[in-house]
Amino acid sequence: MIKTDLDSYVTNEYDDNGKKQIDKYRDAEITLTIKQKSQTLLDTVFRKKQFSQYADNDFMDIAIFHNYWFNKVDKDKIELFGVISKPETDYTLAFYHYFDLTNRKLNFVEHTDDEE
Repeated sequence: MIKTDLDSYVTNEYDDNGKKQIDKYRDAEITLTIKQKSQTLLDTVFRKKQFSQYADNDFMDIAIFHNYWFNKVDKDKIELFGVISKPETDYTLAFYHYFDLTNRKLNFVEHTDDEE
């Protein structure tokens, strides 16, 4: 997996003791390549907008694609876990993918959204 920072930013505006603060966070995309015995089984890129059906537009406008991990690997499948989040908060969209090694298909199975 390779996380690449994009040229797009998410801004977080807030008041700090009467002063307006603006923080900018770089969004990212995740490139996932799965190989077995030198053969490429999956080569794809994930972007935040691909998951917009699971969260409202207001959240997606203030959130970044935080990261993506291998969660569990067994004989027949690989479980992957990703998080899109509002920076500096616990407001997240977490999701699981399962890559089936037998049919070489990536399945998006479940997601959770937690508000701060």
